[in-house]
Amino acid sequence: MQLLFKTRSAEYTGEGGLPNGTFDDTSTWKPMTKYLEDGAVNYPDKPMFKIANGEGKVIETYSYKETNEKANQVANGLIEKVGVKKGDKVGMYMLNCAEFVLSIIGIHKTGGIQVPINKDEKGERLSYVINYSEMVALVVDPSGLPLIQEIADKLENLKIIYVTGEPKEVPEKIGNIDSRPFNNLYEFATENPNIEVLIKDKERCMFTSGTTGLPKGVVREHGGIIMTVRSYLQQGVGSDDILMSVLSLGHANAQAMCLFSAIGAGATAVFFPRFSASNFFKWARDCEATITNFLGAVS
Repeated sequence: MQLLFKTRSAEYTGEGGLPNGTFDDTSTWKPMTKYLEDGAVNYPDKPMFKIANGEGKVIETYSYKETNEKANQVANGLIEKVGVKKGDKVGMYMLNCAEFVLSIIGIHKTGGIQVPINKDEKGERLSYVINYSEMVALVVDPSGLPLIQEIADKLENLKIIYVTGEPKEVPEKIGNIDSRPFNNLYEFATENPNIEVLIKDKERCMFTSGTTGLPKGVVREHGGIIMTVRSYLQQGVGSDDILMSVLSLGHANAQAMCLFSAIGAGATAVFFPRFSASNFFKWARDCEATITNFLGAVS
């Protein structure tokens, strides 16, 4: 199917081209990981994403080549160590960090389904999301570890929990579940795992806030990402743009309109672990952001 691509206006069109095209022909669509792999070859040294700390200072930068290779290590580790296969769910429960980005991409490369969990969830609701989604592995950061330890005896399907941060502070077990440092995944091969993933395959199970009851899982396919990215690029995103997000990668906005749109445009994404109304514009200036977007409650 051929779609019409028309940018919003020349006034708001960013600098640079669109190395992956405008996604007009749906028959040529590929999962976003394939466009990342193309970028790792065609512009390997260009920054793919950056991570800022709680004070708004950028402390980590990953090129397209580095992002692809580290995501491959995560994917290969999940496949070889955990046995993750196409259709398996892998969860993430943490603040924005490099490991969050690499986990999302790595899970996609396994053919698995990512399950990002709202960092505000805890107790019964947290165990419900983990169990109901039937995830086989979970990645958490040090701030989430105590909350997982509190409910460990209620968790049913997890084979392993990976913990980011200092490896020596990671326990061998969380309840009866094996636990390992996330850094262990960097011991695996940097080559693309080459699992066949189609745009009709499921990529994400994201849970609602559960305002009328327990959170509900909403599933999306890889093709849905391309459609959202394509729509966002029509707002004028170009390869020279820097996309900034202060929203959690556990939210569809930060994933689709920052991470995946940056990959689709061959641009750069910058993630912050929190929102600060008083510092927002300073942070945007310091990271040289050209594009951002908000939820109504933030703006």
